[in-house]
Amino acid sequence: MTGLCSLKTFLHLTGIICKENIQVNNCRPGYVCYQSDWDISFSLSSSNHVSSERCTSDDKTLCIKLGNNDYCSDLTTTFTSGSCSLNLTTSITVDYINPSDIFQPVPTKLPAQIEPEFLINCRNLSIDYTCLDELNKPKKLTDLEPFTDYICTGQIKNNNVNTNKTTTVRFRVDCDFTIIIIKNRQTNTFIELSWDTTSQNCTHVPELKKIHYTCSCSNSNQKVTINSLWLFIVTADKHPSGGTCHFTGLQPFTSYTCKVQPTYNNTDVSKPKEIAVKTKAGIPDVVTKLKVNVPENNVIKVKCNQDHSSFRFNGPKKMYIARLYYGRETLQEIRNQTCDFEFRHLSYSTTYQLDVTAFNGKFESRPQMIIISTPCDAPSIIRYLVSFIFMATSVAVMVYISKFYGKNKQSKEDVNEDVMLETLTIYENPQASENENSP
Repeated sequence: MTGLCSLKTFLHLTGIICKENIQVNNCRPGYVCYQSDWDISFSLSSSNHVSSERCTSDDKTLCIKLGNNDYCSDLTTTFTSGSCSLNLTTSITVDYINPSDIFQPVPTKLPAQIEPEFLINCRNLSIDYTCLDELNKPKKLTDLEPFTDYICTGQIKNNNVNTNKTTTVRFRVDCDFTIIIIKNRQTNTFIELSWDTTSQNCTHVPELKKIHYTCSCSNSNQKVTINSLWLFIVTADKHPSGGTCHFTGLQPFTSYTCKVQPTYNNTDVSKPKEIAVKTKAGIPDVVTKLKVNVPENNVIKVKCNQDHSSFRFNGPKKMYIARLYYGRETLQEIRNQTCDFEFRHLSYSTTYQLDVTAFNGKFESRPQMIIISTPCDAPSIIRYLVSFIFMATSVAVMVYISKFYGKNKQSKEDVNEDVMLETLTIYENPQASENENSP
């Protein structure tokens, strides 16, 4: 019977037998399945040209995977045997949908939006999402926060009526914060940094109440305390678009690496912003431990015995200045790269004031002062005394001789005067003289 179906085949393929012996079900989400006591595997083909698969839970059920174009439309499956065929049309409703076939882009921005790409022919579908945070607290999409893991469950609706289908989206939005330094001010011991914060995927930065900032400035050459660094950490003063940090008690003329670290809910987030800052020059340390000696009667030498490795000039230059004063007058000033000075051609037995300071090209330190006296010139004094004694002796001898000579001269003059007086007397009274001479 060429071109004619056998009785068995006919009975197998007639609509009455199909209705009674072929049942349509959704054994697997995203598939349309046919169950029959007959072996229909050899005769099944579908309008979407997808090969059939056996249902994993029933060997007598064959399933055809549905494509996106098959949902919300009619799918015709053809059963053939030889030259005979039977078409079975099934309406693929929402009940057949596999939620995983709905593409749901994971949100990468805040406020979060999940915009599913629905199946082509299912124009009346919608999804309402409810999210749970890490503490299983329900959140709306519009209330989601950054740096938090969420599980959002979507209720699939058809014509705004809930179906028995749900879908799940897991995601986390990490804001790509960018710190832009807008102010960098420093003195010799103070640094102030101000910044604005921007984000491409979290444009509502000013509305984020849990965002804060931690600032730090470190210098590897200073005292080791934390991670081999002398670390200054402060909490920023927050303003709507960023913040401001103030660092005090810093070393003058010192390079620091300062960081601004955004935090969210007390956890560091995003990369810190680093900036190199150098404080301005300040006053040098006071020179200490001066050693003074007088190798000669009119020479003064001075050196510093301080620890030069820890001495801070706090400026671009390193120079020592020594000044020698007599009263208020500056006699000499010497500038050296090293703290080693010599003052010569000084006066003997003189008290001087010696000041030593450090100079960094801009500022001079407070002076370290020493009062020192030069000794007397002993050889000269001895020579002076010898000369004085000789001169004094000579003068005494001369005075003595002068006095002796004068005394003798006076005595001789007195004798002569007596003779002269006697002669005159005789001359005036010759008779008396004769009487005196007569017996």
